[in-house]
Amino acid sequence: MTHLTSESARYHHVKQLNNLELLDARFRRQTFGKHVHEGFCIGVIEDGAQAFFRSGEIHVAGTNRIILVNADQVHTGYSATDHGWSYRAIYPTPEHFESVTNEYGLNTGTPYFDASVVHDPLMANQLRHLFNVMASTDSSTLEIQTCYLQVISHLIQRHNRSRAMPLTTGSEHWAIETVKEFLTANVDQNVSLDQLSDLVNLNPHYLVRTFQKTTGMPPHAYHVQIRLQQAKALLSHGMKLHDVALETGFSDQSHLSRHFKKAVGVTPGVFQRQVNASPVINPPLNSHPH
Repeated sequence: MTHLTSESARYHHVKQLNNLELLDARFRRQTFGKHVHEGFCIGVIEDGAQAFFRSGEIHVAGTNRIILVNADQVHTGYSATDHGWSYRAIYPTPEHFESVTNEYGLNTGTPYFDASVVHDPLMANQLRHLFNVMASTDSSTLEIQTCYLQVISHLIQRHNRSRAMPLTTGSEHWAIETVKEFLTANVDQNVSLDQLSDLVNLNPHYLVRTFQKTTGMPPHAYHVQIRLQQAKALLSHGMKLHDVALETGFSDQSHLSRHFKKAVGVTPGVFQRQVNASPVINPPLNSHPH
């Protein structure tokens, strides 16, 4: 195994796939605390091994293993060895899956992956090919979109599973979804627990306990994750870092940077330069490929 002596993370937005996020990274000491992504994480370990928490337990993914994390699912990430790990991953949102999942008649419109780590050499090589096609300036829009649809459809066919039964009752599910929607709509506000409790008419302690059981983190931590997702979107559109911090409820640019680096692996400034430097091979289409 190669000893990874430096750390780097390169983000790229694939314009031909409605700004699908692609990451090429190597880490040794980077530790990702509990966080969520708006989209799925579908990655291949290229070297070393990564450990991460997902679905209530710790998983270890070695070289050539595929990592699967569902959208909005709490997870962590850190090196499983002294030598670190390198990987490439895409972060498709549920919308990126629509054209594929409609074909397979999934009721939710999105797949659900039970397995956190998958040993599937054929699928891993298909993902690598997709990553290479997306990163190449020689690839046409048609090639990128076709390759993406083929790989994602194969992934769904081979590894999609029925969604597990919810951990909450109907009324609790409504309460948690209502709180999540409120936190998302008030990303720049200093929301109090009393506000959330009054919103869904639940005891504050019971609300926190139920929210954490359902989402994997307490409301305040979930709010930070929503703020970071919004910050990434604003940075991608070129907003100044100071303004991004204010728009997303962080006290200042330094406050934003601390949380951002911990969750994303690079500073907000580096992320902004990378995604805004992503080459456009051909003009993006206005809709998802079909």
